[in-house]
Amino acid sequence: MGSSSNLTGNNALSNPNLSSSTEVVLKKKKSTSLIPFITRPGFGQAGRKIKLKANFYAIQNLPIENVHQYEFVIVQKSPRKDTNISPELLRLLYQRWWEIFKKENHKPLYPVFDGRHYIFSATLLPFPNDKAVYTINLVRDGNVSSERVFEITLRKVQEISMKGLHQFLEGKNLEVPTEALQVIDTIFRHFPSFLDNQFSIVGRSFFTNDDIEEISNGVQLWRGHHQSLKASRDRLLINIDISATAFYKPGSLKDVIQNYFGKDDLKILLNDTERQHIESFLKGIKIKINYRDNSRRTYKILRFSNVPANQQMITNIQTKNEQSVTDYFKETYGITLKYPHIPCIDVGKVSQPIYIPVELCEVPDGQKYLKKLNEKQTTEMIKFTCQLPNLREGKINSGRQRLQPDNNEYFNSLNVNISEKMEIVDARILPAPTIVFNKESQEPKIRPNGGIWSLKNKKLALGSTLSSWSILAFGKETDYPRETINNFLVELVKTLKENGVNVRNANPPIVYGNKNEIEESLYRAYHEACGCDIKMMKEDEDGLTSISPGINRKLILCILPSRVNNTTPYYAEIKRIADTVIGVVTQCIQGRHITAPIKSYCGNLSLKINVKLGGYNNFILPEQIRFIMEEPTIVFGGNVTNPGPGDRIHPSIVALVGSMDCQCSHYIATTRIQERKKECIIKLSEMIVILFKKFYKINELKPKRILFYRDSISESQYQSVMQYELNEIWEACRMMEEGYRPTITYIVVQKRHHARFFPVRKEESDSKGNILAGTVIESSITHPSQFDFYLCSHPGLQGTSRPTHYHVLYDEHHFTADELEELTYHMCFLYSRSTRAVSIVPPAYYAHLAAARVKYHAHEAWNEQEQQQQQSQQSSQQQQQQVLYEPVKEELQEIMYFM
Repeated sequence: MGSSSNLTGNNALSNPNLSSSTEVVLKKKKSTSLIPFITRPGFGQAGRKIKLKANFYAIQNLPIENVHQYEFVIVQKSPRKDTNISPELLRLLYQRWWEIFKKENHKPLYPVFDGRHYIFSATLLPFPNDKAVYTINLVRDGNVSSERVFEITLRKVQEISMKGLHQFLEGKNLEVPTEALQVIDTIFRHFPSFLDNQFSIVGRSFFTNDDIEEISNGVQLWRGHHQSLKASRDRLLINIDISATAFYKPGSLKDVIQNYFGKDDLKILLNDTERQHIESFLKGIKIKINYRDNSRRTYKILRFSNVPANQQMITNIQTKNEQSVTDYFKETYGITLKYPHIPCIDVGKVSQPIYIPVELCEVPDGQKYLKKLNEKQTTEMIKFTCQLPNLREGKINSGRQRLQPDNNEYFNSLNVNISEKMEIVDARILPAPTIVFNKESQEPKIRPNGGIWSLKNKKLALGSTLSSWSILAFGKETDYPRETINNFLVELVKTLKENGVNVRNANPPIVYGNKNEIEESLYRAYHEACGCDIKMMKEDEDGLTSISPGINRKLILCILPSRVNNTTPYYAEIKRIADTVIGVVTQCIQGRHITAPIKSYCGNLSLKINVKLGGYNNFILPEQIRFIMEEPTIVFGGNVTNPGPGDRIHPSIVALVGSMDCQCSHYIATTRIQERKKECIIKLSEMIVILFKKFYKINELKPKRILFYRDSISESQYQSVMQYELNEIWEACRMMEEGYRPTITYIVVQKRHHARFFPVRKEESDSKGNILAGTVIESSITHPSQFDFYLCSHPGLQGTSRPTHYHVLYDEHHFTADELEELTYHMCFLYSRSTRAVSIVPPAYYAHLAAARVKYHAHEAWNEQEQQQQQSQQSSQQQQQQVLYEPVKEELQEIMYFM
């Protein structure tokens, strides 16, 4: 890095020993004026130019005239009900209204409904005084007593101008025309939303049950199509992609329960634990009954009864007598239960239970599974969604025709059309950087081919020292014989040495641990590693003073238990204790890997071990990251990880990492927990102060430049999150020193999107038909005026490659497109635990890893069954109070323990 004068005076940076917890009280001076997004600085020229197909379809002939907007208000008049109306009922009521409206008006009018509150029409609807009221009666199963009466009021709200949309697409108006875009979006969602209930709608995706796969534990996977609107220069586009999600398996509720437990029958009584598990799995889903003819009513499962049907007592409304559920159904319906020993479902209220035997219930089709998939199900989902480019492209094109068929009357009413073919876009393939290893390597410099390189004949850029370590095998010596472990260690040590790690003790002690006593086992292994320290001191004539600082870092190589289906609970507890209780580096390996040592596996282990002990694996040429090399620069990666769907227990986890060297190889992480579902990093200024101090302590100078890669922001939150977090960055600078103001570039990193690209020419693809590593796309399907680009920095692994979308919201460094695209691409070769370029810029990747590690820093039930039991026994408020996350020990805070 370039030189910089040290800070002086009474400020935090001038004293690197100042505790990171020290409070600095300063008056906040936050910017309240709206910070504008930067505009595109021009287009890049670097690299080889190619053409690609993109899964976007151009919308042709956008409306020019104003569109009429009507409020669509529904009130349930009888019986009166205050609860919100479900999306399914909203669609049904709209369809009933539409049938009435068509009969009353012979003129062909085709309004579109947004599924919530508004109707849009190209033509003024024939309502007196722009208002109309309709009454809709819904009767369930022909039973008049179940009649529900709804009043629907339509009232014209405004006319929406389309001129602003055209000006926005032409780049003449930078303000997003949200109302006009809502109109176009509604046009394209309307047809599939009301297509004779062919689709189950989840967010912006439309699913059918004609492409499904049964997986474990009562769940099935459905494949459908995602559809969204995208504004680009001069036009609007529809993005269509393959989508997949999990649904409850439909059919007999008894069969679903059997499938969940993996049983052939339910003849064996469900014990209390099993009842709690199945209650957690099924709570809230809809069921139908099969003992009444033509019954279409659905019920929601509230809970399962504590006792089986032959013991669950109820009051017979007719006779006023107490009797069992089994006797009631025999007496009332003439049904003899086949499974009276199984608990009933309760579909009533807590104060008024309604018990129905499981065998008399059906699970309707199309109910999304809202809970987190378990480890096995996740693996099955990955296999299901993995499709080669040619297959994916074909399914996307068929989805376009299915979702938006030609000669659509709704399109015609607004003079809108959609292209039949995918967009052809300009792209460039950027050259790979030169990777630099230790000068003692046979090949100290290489340029990777296709984003991949090998460690053969190479020493890592800066090898660490490994002397104080031990092996902890969770099992008995009969599970892992010493000879087997030693054979594995021979290959591992050989590989470490070949890769440049200074292994000072090739025969670490072996400890056998009890998987039920993980903390005690880790402490024993830790003390054995400390014993290695004393041994090495005796063998070294000069003592420890002549050895590199990393010599005192201890490592425990943990062999996870064999003969268990899920090692996650053990891994989680090992990391919690090692990170937050002992403060020791751990490296976990699966037991199956030690029986027949593989060179490539040991090579991957050497990368992780080296960086955890403070070494550097590879650099790139200084001129290829010139922006970082020429001035003191800190590169931040920020991530907010929210709890998964259906999780009402856990908070959000925040991680911030910062680079500490001019090669962007050493990062330090700081983490927090915060209120769930908050997009902003709430205490960002405090976290930045910690990393500023670390940077100053290591480099004895302050950063002049900040490059901030921010992951996990939804597009609708760009403005508010950027506004808040830039103010937090400026506040952190003021907390360090009044007047300290490094320049900032703030970039949003998006991996979760549905843009996919397909080579036009076979010779411009890899062996699987994917686009090549280094492909950048910045026109045709990008923002009309803002600075964004798609970068596929990685070689394809399986399925269709997904590029990362980078959106530059704020830039005081005035990057050109080439400068930032190449810098970002080059950094993707600096991910420390891989010999491949990665798909997302490393600081964002590291922030994700650090946040993921925090999940293991709480006292939790990581066994799936224990989690379900915990969730069914306690309220979400009680559970959240019990989730306590411990901080990382000081011994690990300045190394990349999270790798």
